[in-house]
Amino acid sequence: MKKALFTIIIFVTCIALTLFLARGAIKDYLSYRFIGPASYFDLDEIKDQSTLDVEVKQDKVVDSQSRPGEKVRVIKLSFTSQNWHGSFWRHPATIYVPANYQGEGNVGIIATNRAFKGQNETGSTSQGKENNSAESNAVPEHLRHLFDRQKIPDTELNTEAEYAEGTAIDLKLPIMIFPNPPTLIFDKDESNLMGYGLQMAIKTFDLSWVGYVPIATSYLKAITLLESIEGIEAKKAVIMGCSKRGFASSIALGAGDERLAGVMATCYYGGNVLYDIMRKFESFGTGVGGPAVERDGPAFQPADKLLAKMNGPAGNLVTMAFDPYLWRKKINTPYFVALGTNDEFFGLGAPNGMMSELKGDKAFLYIDNLRHSWVSKKHLHSWRTWLAHVFYDRKLPTVEVKSEESESAINVVANVSSSNTLKQVRLYYSVNSSLDWREAKWQVKSMEMVDGQFQADLDRVVGKNIAYYVEVEDFHDKGGIGYLSSLVTIERAK
Repeated sequence: MKKALFTIIIFVTCIALTLFLARGAIKDYLSYRFIGPASYFDLDEIKDQSTLDVEVKQDKVVDSQSRPGEKVRVIKLSFTSQNWHGSFWRHPATIYVPANYQGEGNVGIIATNRAFKGQNETGSTSQGKENNSAESNAVPEHLRHLFDRQKIPDTELNTEAEYAEGTAIDLKLPIMIFPNPPTLIFDKDESNLMGYGLQMAIKTFDLSWVGYVPIATSYLKAITLLESIEGIEAKKAVIMGCSKRGFASSIALGAGDERLAGVMATCYYGGNVLYDIMRKFESFGTGVGGPAVERDGPAFQPADKLLAKMNGPAGNLVTMAFDPYLWRKKINTPYFVALGTNDEFFGLGAPNGMMSELKGDKAFLYIDNLRHSWVSKKHLHSWRTWLAHVFYDRKLPTVEVKSEESESAINVVANVSSSNTLKQVRLYYSVNSSLDWREAKWQVKSMEMVDGQFQADLDRVVGKNIAYYVEVEDFHDKGGIGYLSSLVTIERAK
């Protein structure tokens, strides 16, 4: 009996000692498996060029349409990014390469919704069979405003010509643009697909069903595509996208792919799902999703309904894996978030939950009076600025905002630092009777230098809420005009 007891004690002691000595490895495994998205990306498969199945439709040097007198190599092709739960993702893509390009392997990648370039351009082949996607990709009239982005507002500039071709020539690096998702998946548009994927993940506890995962995978596979093309041989990439692509690009930050050099996430709050739900609840109340149309995607859901989905075992696992806020200390890739002040999907101030706590190489921009979009003059300048920052070491300005409040006014003070040519510092503000800022009108004041700091006063209006942020405009030879802003401050009515 004593011998058996002694054996048990020795066994338990050995187990305890083993667990103690292995606690670091156990912690690392649990962190890898449950905190962050890395385990949902097969990097060996993603980097495998043999699975691309590239079909080149055009590869020639032509006269630039956006930069008269310049020439640009234009490559049009299709490629396969993955087989996601039985759906083959076959993407058309256009790549703009400066003529006589002999770069260092730096590239920019823009992903768009499937209808950005027109429904007829998203048809492709998969496993030798025609997708016949042209008809299925027709955009409903009530969603047309989300897709009419071919021209930059308040200009005559073509979006693709400026974001892709012109930027490639100006910054002397290849830019690729492609739809992601490429077509209807499981006969669902991308918004309903996100809702379907989340529901499947909650039902099955298989988090690979979360719809942002294949979008992020397609981004990383696009880097592999650009690696494979002679004359490009990509080594590092900055990716950019709006809405689902903004969320997916933030998830790519945690995939562990060393080729990802930077992310610009637009039409997205940056991370911290629970803070976003809280801001949405406070701004819109219960039963209000935000957009004028109803879809199954998470961002279309009222805050109370979304919280009910996420507040469960599977929902908590989804948050731990895919909310970059929970693994923000692991993020060491430059991260830029840009959002319209009037984005109908999110409560004003939603980015504060992530961007106020994220450390390291980061940037943020509010775009005044803009709804859910990635197409604006300020977005364009910011895209170029971010590429120049990541690849050419362009320095970014910093802005710190504080205020002093009296009963009738708010004195806003901004401490701005920039090694570039500082063009202007502006104070944007809006006065609103409620905390729902979707239809708010944003006004602007120039801030004046006083004792080494920029200052401006805002009048308080009795019974009204007031929100404000500071925007900095600067200039550098690499990237041209640039914009950054502070986060928003909301002062409640008194």
